[in-house]
Amino acid sequence: PPADIITLISPKYRADISGDTVLEFVFPGGYSEAEAYSLATGAGDAASLGGPVALDGNGRGSIAFDADLLPHGPVAVRVIATKADGVTKSIDNYLQFYNEGGAVADTGLENTPMPAQIADMDMELLFADDFKTMPSISRDGTDAQGNPTTYIAHKPDYGDYGGAQFADFEGPNNPFHQVDDYLRITTAYDEDLQDGYGRKYYTGFLASVDRQGEGIRTDGYVNQYFEARFFTGANPSLWPAFWTLSNKQDIGSKEEPCDEMDIIEGYMAWPDSYSIACHPWGAGHPQSGQGGGCKVPTEERYGQKGNIAMGFHTYGMLITE
Repeated sequence: PPADIITLISPKYRADISGDTVLEFVFPGGYSEAEAYSLATGAGDAASLGGPVALDGNGRGSIAFDADLLPHGPVAVRVIATKADGVTKSIDNYLQFYNEGGAVADTGLENTPMPAQIADMDMELLFADDFKTMPSISRDGTDAQGNPTTYIAHKPDYGDYGGAQFADFEGPNNPFHQVDDYLRITTAYDEDLQDGYGRKYYTGFLASVDRQGEGIRTDGYVNQYFEARFFTGANPSLWPAFWTLSNKQDIGSKEEPCDEMDIIEGYMAWPDSYSIACHPWGAGHPQSGQGGGCKVPTEERYGQKGNIAMGFHTYGMLITE
């Protein structure tokens, strides 16, 4: 295996864990000790799970911890190794598991705090989904019985993008699965996949309007708030995002002006931060060429709890002008 990257011996990647758990791993490259961190329930930030522990001459070591101290559901364990000089660090290594133990913490809309920025704005709730049950998803807006679905699994303008195919809920590589109170969206490799771009990965995508423009949409303009809460892995090629488009009369038009707001674009090779951006689309857009974005250094500001691969985070946008 390459240097600086952990090889997990047990448990398996993304395994179910609970109670007393032992991580066994190998850190090649001359590392002498390692330490593990995770977001313990009620700790307010990442806590050490054990260590630093000594590694043997082959870089092999183990860390034991009580998974019941971590939240129930998806969890991440961050492991960092150090060489004998005490300075040279490995790259950050993130291990994802599903904790069958632990306390249920802050799940569901009933436990969602009201953002201070909108607390006194007397807003009307237009749509909410806490994904405690599997939502209705289809390829184009209707299910096999002809009923409208809440989401479609492709861009409404047929403009799917990225290095992975957006897979259908009804298809053989369905990426959407209900696990307890969570919707899990899987990205995976399938050698048998075929398309015009030679892509062999598939993933999930949710759009709130169909190809006729029908679905969950607002009237536009100011005093609107959007938010989503999710947990993503630190896989370098992942590109999780939550974004909006302004209304268009013709969903498929490449000429009609349209505004895109990227509330989060996560570049998961760097989970210590994320990006926000805006893009004016359409040949006749009055702000054509004036889009842009910025990086939000969340771990620098908030410590390890700000790392977007360490647990659930809420991303919101308030439109004020």
